[in-house]
Amino acid sequence: MSASGARIALRTTLRDRCKSRAIALMAFPDACSRRILNTVSNTSIPISPPDTRQANSLDHRDEGSLFDADHPATGVPFPRRSTDLVIFRKQFGKSNLTSMVERKSRFVMLWRNPSRTSAGVMAGIEAKLAPLPSSLRQSITFDRGTEFAAYGTLRSRMGMASYFCEPRSPWQKGGVENLNGRLRRFLPLDVDIAALPVDAIEAVSARLNDTPRKCLEYRTPREVLAETMAVHGAKDDGSSGVGLAPPRMKW
Repeated sequence: MSASGARIALRTTLRDRCKSRAIALMAFPDACSRRILNTVSNTSIPISPPDTRQANSLDHRDEGSLFDADHPATGVPFPRRSTDLVIFRKQFGKSNLTSMVERKSRFVMLWRNPSRTSAGVMAGIEAKLAPLPSSLRQSITFDRGTEFAAYGTLRSRMGMASYFCEPRSPWQKGGVENLNGRLRRFLPLDVDIAALPVDAIEAVSARLNDTPRKCLEYRTPREVLAETMAVHGAKDDGSSGVGLAPPRMKW
């Protein structure tokens, strides 16, 4: 059925429903009820046309669409990362947390940002990923938030491809959305992230990376990442913050 046909059918159905209520309203002959009935029955029901506007300024046609964001871990190319921001209460200021997950190993990286400016967010991503070999930082996935508007710097400085979810479809990067939900067990909304020690943030990421996952056949993300890097002949000297060795701290 065409769009115009569907619009007419919906309008007709809704109007018929309104008219069917006339039988009940006939029992109330007052002028007010009749005026309401006449207004509802005779008014055209506005149907919004399909939204054909450009989604927003983050048009990523040159980068690629991401309808198939999160496959099962066994079918995801390595490495492919998804990223998001974790926000806290405004009373604590503008500080926030960048959450990043490598989709095949489910390996987590967390770090704090002083604000939500796109330049600052991209600078944090670059600082974490630039020390890695180029083979280990090929692509990254964002949603359409303005904090990721400066994604072009990742390609110009590190050669990374950026992918974006479709408008209003953050579920297309469900891996990092799931991570954000798990993070709330340790970092709820009312935590003052600006005052939290860096060691505490690293302890949270270590806890997540050392927890066996059913989707990984009950291996830990750290184990899967180490195995995958070995297959690809890559090594991590610890300078990147990927940190295959867990930090030495008490949980």
